[in-house]
This record gives sequence, structure tokens and C-alpha cells, in this order.
Amino acid sequence: MKEDDKDKEPDKKPNLKGLGSYMALTQFAYTLAIVPLILGWLGHLAGTHLLGGSPWNVILMIAFGLFGFAGELYRFIKVADALAKKDAADLKNRIPEKKDKVDPWDDDPWDDDKD
Repeated sequence: MKEDDKDKEPDKKPNLKGLGSYMALTQFAYTLAIVPLILGWLGHLAGTHLLGGSPWNVILMIAFGLFGFAGELYRFIKVADALAKKDAADLKNRIPEKKDKVDPWDDDPWDDDKD
């Protein structure tokens, strides 16, 4: 084995523990676009068919779309706050890792030649 290989640290696995909260928050990008779109379309249909068209179809489309957008922002803030508190509690109660790591090159079970 080369000397350069011994000086390098082995590749460490990335810490993926906190990715669950990030994945939960990315769903809001989709719902923040889809919910106002659907509610705005429903407001447009309601204004067109129930109230006779212009200007009610535009007014209800904008009002329902804004209502959906505000609802999604409120939901995002509440969920993000709860996830932040949960992550902070997990970090606070986490068991600290060992500081004295064993070098994997020192513990070789197939090495019969003990120097």
C-alpha cells in the first residue's frame, strides 16, 4: 500500500438524519403553487356560472387564490416552527459521539504480522 493512502482519511458517510424535515418542507413549494391555482380556478367558475360573469369571476378568482396562498403560508409557518422545535430537541437530547475514534488501519483482523 502506498504511503499516500495511509495519510488520507477514509470517506465519511454524509449525515442524512436531518433530511426528513427538509423533505417535509419541500412539499410546500408544490402546494403553494397548486392550492391557489385550484382555488382561483374554482372562484373563476363560481363567479362565471353563479354570479353571471364579469367582474365577479375575476374578483372571486383573485380572492380565492389569495385565500389559498395565505392558508398555505400559514400552514408552512406552523409546520416549519414545529419541525424546528423538534430538531432542536433532538439535538439537545442526542447522545454525544465518541471523541476517540479508532483508526481503521490499526484494527486489521487479517494482519498476521504484528509490528
